[in-house]
Amino acid sequence: MEFSNHDIMTLQCIRNMGSDTKEVTLGNIISYWDYMDHAIPTYEEVVPSLAKLVSIGIIIQGEEMSWKCASTLILGIEKLFNGRKSIKGTEEFKWMHSYLTEKYSHLPPTTLNLANLPDPQAFEVAVKKYIENF
Repeated sequence: MEFSNHDIMTLQCIRNMGSDTKEVTLGNIISYWDYMDHAIPTYEEVVPSLAKLVSIGIIIQGEEMSWKCASTLILGIEKLFNGRKSIKGTEEFKWMHSYLTEKYSHLPPTTLNLANLPDPQAFEVAVKKYIENF
C-alpha cells in the first residue's frame, strides 16, 4: 500500500486537532488542512485518505463523522518527531511518509467501519460551514 501526501495531510490534521482519546470532526480536518496548506481541501483529497487510514487501523472512526488516532500511531510519531506534534516542511513529510510505509504498508485494508465516511454532499456542507465561520 502506498501513502500519498493527502494521506499524510489528513493524518496530520487528525493528529494535531485531536489525540488517541479526543475525536476530530470533518470541520476540524477542513480547518486544519486550510491552516497547513493555505487551501480548503476537496472531497477527493480527504475522504479516500480517511477510508485508507481507517481501513488499516491508523485512524479510529467514531460516531457522527468523527475520527481519532490509534494509540500506537501516536507513540510512534512522537518518537519520530521527538515529542513535537506538527510536521513542518518537505523533509518532515518525507520522514512521515517513510514511517508510514515502514510500519503500515504491509497491512491489508479492510472494509470494516467505513460506514461513517462523509458523502460528497456532507463534505460540501462542512466546507460551506467552515467558510461561513471563517
